[in-house]
Amino acid sequence: MDTKGKYDELNFTIPKGSKEEATSTAIELVERRNKLREEEWDYRTNRLRTPEVKKQLEDNHFALLDSWEFALNGLFTDLFKKQNLGLQQVIARNNANIFTTPIAVNTYIDSNFKSWSKDMIGYYVSMLTDFAYYQAEVLLPENFQDGTYTYEKVTQRKNKEDIINTGFNPSRAGQGQLPVGNLKYNREAIAYANERINKSIPDMAKTSKDRFSRSFRRSYDEAISKGLSGSQLTDYVADGVRGTLSKQNLNRGLMIARTEATGLANYGRKVGAKATGLVYTKQWITSGDAVVREAHMSLSGQEIDEHKSFVYDGYKLDYPGDYSNGAPANLTINCRCWLEYHEKRGI
Repeated sequence: MDTKGKYDELNFTIPKGSKEEATSTAIELVERRNKLREEEWDYRTNRLRTPEVKKQLEDNHFALLDSWEFALNGLFTDLFKKQNLGLQQVIARNNANIFTTPIAVNTYIDSNFKSWSKDMIGYYVSMLTDFAYYQAEVLLPENFQDGTYTYEKVTQRKNKEDIINTGFNPSRAGQGQLPVGNLKYNREAIAYANERINKSIPDMAKTSKDRFSRSFRRSYDEAISKGLSGSQLTDYVADGVRGTLSKQNLNRGLMIARTEATGLANYGRKVGAKATGLVYTKQWITSGDAVVREAHMSLSGQEIDEHKSFVYDGYKLDYPGDYSNGAPANLTINCRCWLEYHEKRGI
């Protein structure tokens, strides 16, 4: 996938100083791997399997995930609010004409969603970085005998700049050196984020068009049945569309945030695990509650080698939320599953 233009447009060119960071990151990675080699193999392959550690890892994963869901929900809610304001302006300019308004709205929605990528890319890459750091530190902690520290869910909105620059992983605010670099320097991660955005935006645009068409037609027919015309008809239709879409977008923002967060979190953890250079397995974990779908229950607990894929009904998934191999929406939307990685003794 050619992403050169997107790097330039979205200010994600590889910056000066990234070579220095890569060097210090590599040194830290070697030091932590050397510490790990001092441990016995039984400890190395089983240290993340005890009930206590598994519970702590689950709590940490969801604390970080929920923080990002909250942030993404806020992002998408704000973007939909701005979009709805633009729709009101299009309706007014076209006097709610039954023929010209839908055409003008479709053009506006296409243009509006293209601008979303600039807002989304910073959040996506920052979230990938948070989870890459998290996974690398789970597999290669600074001190292997201290266990993992506790993450806290963030429930207050941060400003956009802080979310992009420091995310929600407390490691990013510290002064210590990490065993994996910031993914804003990682072309593969940026390409993944762009690819995910390019896949989701057309789907979101289609849904926006369909929902507008239904609400516009319903409000227009109601206005005609009430004998309205001129500015009264325009105002009635605009109010009807605004009320309907505002309610729908509340749930829509949350669903998109949850779906995107799961895919991004699991891909970020995949990058973090790979960056350690260890040999490992990956295990599919579900939230274990009553709403876990049957397909994911059948995958729960499966543990496979790092380069293999999970398979359900013929569809391959590299991780929960992965649709790169053609997995349908019913296997990815609103998913809350995740992977745990365990070191495996090499040959």
